Amino acid sequence: MPKPRIRTSANKTTPSERNTLSVRDGRVSVSVDPALLQFIDEYARMRKTSRSAVFDQALEMWVAWQQGQMDAQYYTNMSEAERNASQQWTAITTEAAKYTFE
Repeated sequence: MPKPRIRTSANKTTPSERNTLSVRDGRVSVSVDPALLQFIDEYARMRKTSRSAVFDQALEMWVAWQQGQMDAQYYTNMSEAERNASQQWTAITTEAAKYTFE
């Protein structure tokens, strides 16, 4: 499946192209595989929601997944000293939380 292409004013190639990104309102213009778009439209119709809401939810899930991947990579690549410091910090904050929530 081809990756969506995002055009913004920053990478616009011709003067006739309109600004397709407005930071103020979060609008973007993307090209999406027609079969994928058909599925998204059907999904939105069945759930009585908008195409934009489906894209919002999908992007939120993708961002959360990406953050999880980066966290996993960070913890996987920790040195032994960093791992020990992290475990010590966890023990300190766990003990402090006991007094906070008593």
